[in-house]
Amino acid sequence: MNDDTKALIGAGIRTNLVGLPSIPGLPNFAAMIAQGWSEYENHQFQNRVGEFFAEIKARFESLEALQTGDLGRTLALEAQIALLEETVTATSHEPLPEKRKTFADFYVSAVVGKQGNDADYVRSLLQQLESLTLSDLEVLRKFRSNGSATGQMMAPMETNSEHGDPFRFLTNDAQEKFLAPLKLSTIKLETRGLILKELHMDGGGFIDDGKRSALAEFHKEIWHLTYLGRQLLSAISDQ
Repeated sequence: MNDDTKALIGAGIRTNLVGLPSIPGLPNFAAMIAQGWSEYENHQFQNRVGEFFAEIKARFESLEALQTGDLGRTLALEAQIALLEETVTATSHEPLPEKRKTFADFYVSAVVGKQGNDADYVRSLLQQLESLTLSDLEVLRKFRSNGSATGQMMAPMETNSEHGDPFRFLTNDAQEKFLAPLKLSTIKLETRGLILKELHMDGGGFIDDGKRSALAEFHKEIWHLTYLGRQLLSAISDQ
């Protein structure tokens, strides 16, 4: 984002604040945006870049304890520089510190060859990472132990209130609302080729009767990591 764009955004926020009535009991959305923009300007590009290099320095230091057999063939120097530029750009645009750390993990993993030495392939994996939210990554990490995950693992049958009412006693609409973020993440991961849903059968036929609750249907689902999913998960795992 260039300085002209930043100036236009700042001017637009100030215009919205002028003369805006304050309604008791309701949030002042323009003021919230103005505060967010102020925080953004105070956390400028160079701060995020500095944070990124501090993160990768710590990760490179931790790699010294690894055996050489744990590392693959490293990326060519030219590819490393190009990837560094793209990773720094992605980091500087990411407002959430937890997500920014995944870019540091990814870059170190790529440089030491854990994703191979095909520069275009590594760049594509970086683009995959950029497109995922923290919620998506949290779902992806559920596959870490054995490469598979079930709906039961993602949405365990636990209590939903202090009174101990199980999820299964919620209305179907309430179950759908609860499951919506998980379903969105699994759909995104499937669409990007990172996980694959297993076709399951019941009594010799495909399940398609529409009689089970939303939660019961979700619990029966099984997903497996694809090769791409394993590669990306490996790239953002602790070094």
